[in-house]
Amino acid sequence: MAYSNEQKLQFVAKRAQGLSFDKIAQELGIAKNTLLQWHEELFDQIKEQELYEVQELTEQFRITKRGKIEANVLFLGDVRDELMR
Repeated sequence: MAYSNEQKLQFVAKRAQGLSFDKIAQELGIAKNTLLQWHEELFDQIKEQELYEVQELTEQFRITKRGKIEANVLFLGDVRDELMR
């Protein structure tokens, strides 16, 4: 059976997110043995996608952390203003 590039891209994304072969097989409706072959074939792309996923999570954490710091700075400014009155 011929598979589309889209199916292979979905496989790469799901493996990079850490999904098991069984879960991916169930979600995509593709035999686990086929996915195991793809894993060997597409190993480099999976690793690249994993790196991208880690970078995305790191960026989201950084933005979240920065937002919390900015909120605390504003709050402390309000507290200072209140104490000054």
